[in-house]
Amino acid sequence: MTVCLGTPFAASGQTTAPSQPADKTESPSSALGTETLVLNPFVVSTAKDKGYKATNATSGTRLDAAIKDLPMSLEVITADFIRDTGAVNLREALRYSAGIQLQSQNDYTGNGLAQYQNPGGVNNPEMQTANKTDTSIVIRGFTTDNALRDGFRRKVTTDAANVSRIEVVRGPAALLYGIGNFGGVVNYLIKQPEAKEQGSGEFTFGTYGLIRGTVDETGPLADGKAGYRITAAAQQNGDYTDYYKVKKFAVAPIFTYRPWKNTEFTLDLEYGRNQTTGLGFQSIRARADALGNNGREEHAGFITFPGEHLRTMRWSGPDTYQKTYQGNIEFKMTQHIAEGLDFLVGYDQSSVTFDTRDVNASVGNNIGPISLWSTVYPVPLDAARGDTDANWAASPVPHSIMAYSWSNVKNGQRAKQGRAELSYKLDLFDKHPWFEIKNNVLVGVSTEKDTNTSILYTLDGNNQVYDWKSASDPTPFRYATQGDGSPSLPLRLRHTSGSIAKETGEYAIYQGQFLKGMFTLLGGVRNDSNGVSTNDVGYNYADGSIDTGATSSYAPDTKAYRTNQIGVSFAPIKAISIYAMRSQGLNPNFAGARDLTGKPMDAVKATNKEIGIKFDLFHGRVSGTISHYQITREGQPNGSFWWAPQTATHKFDPTKPVVYNITDLNPDAATKYTYKDNTGATVPLIQWNNNYAYWGDLNGLSGVPAGAAGATATTAGLQSYQSDKLNPERVAIQSSWTAAKSAGAVSYWDKTGNAINESAFASLIAASGPGSAYATINASNPAGAAYMDAVYGYTRDAGTAHPGSDNWPGWFFNSSPSGTGYNNASQDTNSFVNNPSLSAPESDRNTGWDGQLIISPTDDWQLLFSFEKNDHKILSLGQFPDYPYQDKDRWATWMFPNGQWGLSGYYDKNVQYTDETHTSTFSFKGLIYPGAQGMDYPKWSWSAFTNLKMGRFGLKGLTIGGGVVRTGPQEYQSGFTHAGDALKDNSGSPIILDTPPRWTVNVFSRYEFKADKHDAYIQANIDNLLNDQHHYGLLWAPGLSARVTLGVTF
Repeated sequence: MTVCLGTPFAASGQTTAPSQPADKTESPSSALGTETLVLNPFVVSTAKDKGYKATNATSGTRLDAAIKDLPMSLEVITADFIRDTGAVNLREALRYSAGIQLQSQNDYTGNGLAQYQNPGGVNNPEMQTANKTDTSIVIRGFTTDNALRDGFRRKVTTDAANVSRIEVVRGPAALLYGIGNFGGVVNYLIKQPEAKEQGSGEFTFGTYGLIRGTVDETGPLADGKAGYRITAAAQQNGDYTDYYKVKKFAVAPIFTYRPWKNTEFTLDLEYGRNQTTGLGFQSIRARADALGNNGREEHAGFITFPGEHLRTMRWSGPDTYQKTYQGNIEFKMTQHIAEGLDFLVGYDQSSVTFDTRDVNASVGNNIGPISLWSTVYPVPLDAARGDTDANWAASPVPHSIMAYSWSNVKNGQRAKQGRAELSYKLDLFDKHPWFEIKNNVLVGVSTEKDTNTSILYTLDGNNQVYDWKSASDPTPFRYATQGDGSPSLPLRLRHTSGSIAKETGEYAIYQGQFLKGMFTLLGGVRNDSNGVSTNDVGYNYADGSIDTGATSSYAPDTKAYRTNQIGVSFAPIKAISIYAMRSQGLNPNFAGARDLTGKPMDAVKATNKEIGIKFDLFHGRVSGTISHYQITREGQPNGSFWWAPQTATHKFDPTKPVVYNITDLNPDAATKYTYKDNTGATVPLIQWNNNYAYWGDLNGLSGVPAGAAGATATTAGLQSYQSDKLNPERVAIQSSWTAAKSAGAVSYWDKTGNAINESAFASLIAASGPGSAYATINASNPAGAAYMDAVYGYTRDAGTAHPGSDNWPGWFFNSSPSGTGYNNASQDTNSFVNNPSLSAPESDRNTGWDGQLIISPTDDWQLLFSFEKNDHKILSLGQFPDYPYQDKDRWATWMFPNGQWGLSGYYDKNVQYTDETHTSTFSFKGLIYPGAQGMDYPKWSWSAFTNLKMGRFGLKGLTIGGGVVRTGPQEYQSGFTHAGDALKDNSGSPIILDTPPRWTVNVFSRYEFKADKHDAYIQANIDNLLNDQHHYGLLWAPGLSARVTLGVTF
């Protein structure tokens, strides 16, 4: 018997439309005469596939295996399905898959690293799935930000033109891949060369300016010893929003060569480029008292203008863009060594560069050019229920202005991966069916090196270096000019970062079948070692010098991990099997996430416990899988806590006096210092104060004083504070302020940091308003400390006396020029010094059901049905480190008693720190609401898709079909912002918001015909047939779209 691997044309093809090369493998006898061939065990067999139904897959074991025998949930999306749905990229092809979410707007606990890192920042309500890699999806409630391409990890995808099939393995799969996509792994396989010279072309046009063309050509080379296939695609389109445009191109040649009958080489290349313009925010958060504070801005909805619609407007304008350049090279060799013994070795190198221009904007108050001031009307997240945020100003806010900054960022990601695997198949006692044991063993090694770089050019928001625009100006933001027509400020180098992650793994997998195939055992173990080094350099905007406080590097020791997987399947009858599985996931810290001490975090780990049933009934007419799972994840980076203490870098110098900027946070700012605003009115310097901290004995007031703000700035609000028995504490604030001035603890400065006297300070404020001068307090001076204690103490007591009300004394953490001696522990606050924020290790759990069902009533009719139902719980939000200078500054951000974050976390007395001298004792009490999921993964959903060939009805060549997706409620607000700020309505109840259930209906039709002896077809797809344009949470349904595709073979 002659044994070989088979033809160089892989057995992974699918039945496709007549306009595409037929991906069907030639039979061995036709390819190589009468030689008997052994198919490559590393290549999936598709001989029994039909339409949407696939029988085998490789993603579950690395080897070709029958899906029904594997004790795991595994789904295959065939080329037929990709074609019928009209999918042009990986994400579109996954629209009907059970438990896969393509668009998310709440990742409070889902993926802390992704928050605000997408175009538009906090003004972009789409969170983790807006990631620029276009691979971020949610499976079983867990985010995956990469896909696999032929088993190699891929951070970005190009186009569906060269995709043969997509295999989805649900649950952690570290055993095979060493990566922790804990909800599942998406592995897409590439179209392979065919034995027959053939080709196809497609042209698509549709709504929103869609124009698309693809070419697919394949055939043999070198007298059949080699083969080639080249696919290419070009596309341009817009969408339902203003300014948004996409242009992309992709080409993917693949070559196979078999110099000897048992040896095959594959060279797989891919290149793509994509340019998206007009991708910034659609509008700005409608709040004027939270400049640069992303967490507080999440309390708000969005600004709108007459004649504009939030669904379609794109205020950020046409000048934002993202240019993506990516390439991939894969080289693979398979060798058949002996009967049952095969070897594979492969190397993959991929790279992608993202060149992004974005604009981030926020409404500020009493800053910037007075000529651009206007009034902003705040919009709470839930307009009907309101918001009792202690920082919230619900009434119209005059003196508001748009402060914004453009940024140019270049990110580079490069991955080098290799793996070698040896497969051995041995059947024992095959002459005795009941005692026969089918054994398959796979051993392998893998290695990966990921290099990530980033360069950021922007302004300096920390020092209020902004461009400015009127908040009432609806014209789009422009890159070259500010709102008043003056040139935009120059962008300068602010930050560079790099990380190198290395991972190696050794794994062994056993699959065995016993008792005539009734029992299947699948198990294995994997040892991984990985480590990541990081290097960050910050630069000062003013002079380009290195910012030592934002500069760090780490190179920790490599760490070792072991994961395992065990599963068993029992088939009491051939058509039904029951399985149970326990698997583990491991997510190496390839992104270089750092904990609050600045050290790279450990790998994230997850464990899945799963049971399920598989069935293949009525001679394959009804088949499917139903699974119940429980996935527990530990160590997930959570960068939510912007106000947390961190010890990675230190800007605070504990050897120098503690100095705070209290320019508008003192009694004089409320009653003494005034200026004229943009309307000509004389107003006090104080920007906003919601708890009457600076007016002394309130019984002496006949009405609401100028400068008071928020819901308490009413007659009823004033009366509630007049009767709260805290007047002595307010008087103490005034007296301690007078004492601090007398003791020399208060100093005055011009806007460049030169010392001036109080009279000159008052004159500058009167002449030019806020930002023209500064007042600071030396809290190392006992009198200065007494003033800070008086304000903080009163704020804590006011929060207890007025629960659910406004208790905001003002923002104590604005910086001032270095010449003022500004120096305090708040400079070491997490988000003030780190970009992105450092993270705490979080734990959570998702429990649920999912399933897929394929029904084929006839050979011409198929129906696909899927469903999911889940319940997510947050187990722990992490731990803070001990801040080493806690005894030097007791007024730091994380000790601020404003009732939302820091000291108390919500409206109550201090319940967070068991020991206020040790920040590690922060308990996160109240930061998880019972019943809140902390994410917007649908609580349930189901989908169906069908196609029907109309030949039996006399309409030969016509196929019709379509699909429906029913998405259940999604929790788009979990009662807390990403910054850990509590969200409560006017009655003091947590704001936990769900979207209403929604319907999505899509239809298609295809007509196949002959065009001058060439197979051809025309296909029409209509998506969102119901033309749904409603908003779901903060996101909008896209409305109806349509496309028509013409295809022909050549």
